[in-house]
Amino acid sequence: MFFLYTGLLLLNSSQVVIITRVIGPEAVAVWDVATKSLILVQMFVTRIWESSMSAIAEMIVRGERDRMWARFQDILVLTGSVGVWAAAAAAVCNGPFLAVWTHGRIAWPGYNDALMAVLVVLNSITRLHISLAGQTKEMRGLKFIYFLEGASFVLLAIWAGGRFGLTGILGSAILMNLLWSGLHGIRRTAAEMGERPWVALWRHQIVPLRSAAAMALLAGATAWLARDLTPIPQLAVTISVMFFGGLAIFWRLGLTAYLRREPFAFLARLRKH
Repeated sequence: MFFLYTGLLLLNSSQVVIITRVIGPEAVAVWDVATKSLILVQMFVTRIWESSMSAIAEMIVRGERDRMWARFQDILVLTGSVGVWAAAAAAVCNGPFLAVWTHGRIAWPGYNDALMAVLVVLNSITRLHISLAGQTKEMRGLKFIYFLEGASFVLLAIWAGGRFGLTGILGSAILMNLLWSGLHGIRRTAAEMGERPWVALWRHQIVPLRSAAAMALLAGATAWLARDLTPIPQLAVTISVMFFGGLAIFWRLGLTAYLRREPFAFLARLRKH
């Protein structure tokens, strides 16, 4: 647990120290303000898994393996698709939001918003795989993964931050997430399910991936169409398009047929009672 929490500390709290050292204290204010909305999105998306952990743990204790895996796959799809929708919307709206919120004093390029959105989605999904391994109480190599990821991130971010600025730090976080917790979490989940890692990855994430492709097109078109508007109309347009357009993509492409039926089945049960 010491190694686990030390790694999480390096991942979650080292950015300010690194940015101050390799870029400058002024960049810390940009980082802190510009990433705030996307960090809030990540906190919202991870609540899907956190609210399901007790039920998953109960299924593990009862030995309800098939039921547990079915629900875990539903949570994976839901988390991935909600994360794609929310992160894409936040990335598109972040620039206009910063312009309105800070009166144009703080801004960063749109590709940083895109990288931050990718990081939010990756963190949300890899957290599920890592947390599921933790639920089984078979830590094994898991206890070292976050420590290795955190240490690797710090070393790479010091170099990349000095060379590429805040973009380099975001890129370092994405790369280390994929290399350590992402790869280890997928391999652990696949081993528990008796599948090959790449088969499990493709089968679990094909639905969020097709949603991500459509959402990326919507986000790019929205940002391009609203580029010449003043900040307040631009913010209003981007919020409206990404909410309603994103909702349509999420419903049609981001959910399985079963997940689309489940809310209506739940409402039908409520009416009977």
